[in-house]
Amino acid sequence: MKIMHRILITALGLILPWLMASGQVKETRQLIQEWVETERILSEEKSKWDSDRAVLLELLASLKAESKTLDEQLEKSDAEMAAVSKERADLNERKEQAKRTVKVMKEKIEELEETAKSLLTAFPSPLKDRVSQFSDALQDQERLADLSLLKRLENAVTILQEANRFHHSINLERQRLKIDGKTREFHVLYYGFAAAYFVNESATKAGFGKPGFEGWQWQLDNDLADEIRKAVAIRNKKAIASFVELPLPRKKANSKEGKE
Repeated sequence: MKIMHRILITALGLILPWLMASGQVKETRQLIQEWVETERILSEEKSKWDSDRAVLLELLASLKAESKTLDEQLEKSDAEMAAVSKERADLNERKEQAKRTVKVMKEKIEELEETAKSLLTAFPSPLKDRVSQFSDALQDQERLADLSLLKRLENAVTILQEANRFHHSINLERQRLKIDGKTREFHVLYYGFAAAYFVNESATKAGFGKPGFEGWQWQLDNDLADEIRKAVAIRNKKAIASFVELPLPRKKANSKEGKE
């Protein structure tokens, strides 16, 4: 019995280390396999990461470049918008200035038109006929509203120029006047807007005229016939220039008045 126990103990002593060594080998082999697998996975992951990292870096560089381009475009757009805003502000200011200028010009033209209108009543009929195309438009409010400021200015200035030319010259006209209830043709000598003298062809009727608020007022004064006829002849260059005595227009007692 004791011998069998010893044999068993001896056998166990021989077998147990082998069994223990065999278990460690298996465990070690498994650990090695797992380590190799882990290394393989890590290597694959590293390779994949390196590839993804390269893609990400390239993408990041592209995004940075695009961001820089966008920033430059935004700066350019901001500068352009600022320039456009300034140009718009300048245009608005010029527009407002033009409006103010047009307003002032319109007021000045209206003043000239009123002056021209006030002079028209003093225009003798021959002068009225010469400026009729301008004065008709000036006195027609509907036509006046359709005209440009430039045309209105031209009309008013033309009338004023004709008035100035007439006033600073001696004008001889053949004109029909109604005197003593009868309309006759006379030679009429105008000394501007200051005075006028008339005489018929035969020098039997004569007189003088002066401007008024309702046009020229004519008065018969046959005593002036010879002097007026002489003045008319000189004006027509049918007589040698000499002094002519013509009185300033005045209203004589029992004188007979007439109108154009």
